[in-house]
Amino acid sequence: MLINAYEDEVNNMVDMENVVANYRGNEIIKTLTVLTTLFTPVMAFGALWGMNFRNMPELTWTFGYLVSLTIIVLSTAILYYYLKRKGWTGDILESIKKENTIKDRRRD
Repeated sequence: MLINAYEDEVNNMVDMENVVANYRGNEIIKTLTVLTTLFTPVMAFGALWGMNFRNMPELTWTFGYLVSLTIIVLSTAILYYYLKRKGWTGDILESIKKENTIKDRRRD
């Protein structure tokens, strides 16, 4: 009976470790997904304007560079506010704050 009780206890501890590891992995993937989503407009517009087309109208515009930067910044800001409204960025920032608070408490 004692061996069975110990075996159950060890299995429970292993299961708890798996749950914690999966939670941490999910948080990391969520963070990487949000960062990738935020930087997608910058990379897409950079790839488009980095191509060597013969006729790119914005190259001859007086404010072509300013318009390009404005489009990039606006699309990134719109994505950020969308993600923030959904609550996806707040969770990441709160978990980082919690981890730092826990580390600070351990130091004291």
